[in-house]
Amino acid sequence: MPGYSQVDDSYFNHAATQDNPPIAPRAYENHNNTIYENFFGSHITVTKLLNKETMLEKVISKHCQKMGPIMVDIENGHLMDDWEQSSRTEVSDYKAGKSEVCINESWIKQPPNIVVFNLNRVKYDK
Repeated sequence: MPGYSQVDDSYFNHAATQDNPPIAPRAYENHNNTIYENFFGSHITVTKLLNKETMLEKVISKHCQKMGPIMVDIENGHLMDDWEQSSRTEVSDYKAGKSEVCINESWIKQPPNIVVFNLNRVKYDK
C-alpha cells in the first residue's frame, strides 16, 4: 500500500549496533539522589499503524514522556515476558479499515535509579 514502509528503528538505541552499552553510567558528581531521579525516568512512546494484510507499520508519532511505575499484567508467569507484552499495546478505540490497527509501544530512554513494577493480579469482567 502506498505510504507504508518498514519501520526505521535507527532512532532507538536498542536497534543500532552498539560499541558501548546503550546506557552509560553517569559520573558520580552528576548524581544528586532526588526523589525524581530515584523513582522517575523517561520513556519514548511510539504510535504506529499496522496493516494486517501486508504486516507493514507506519509510524504516526513519537513522544518522550516521564516514566513512573511500570504496569504489568501477570499472564505468562515470567516478569520479562509480561513486561515485554505490556510495552506493546493495541489501541482499542481506533477506528479505521478492517485491515489496520493502531499500536502504542513504549521504550525506556532514561531509566530511573529504582524501577518499580505494579503487578495487576486481578481482571474485571465488564
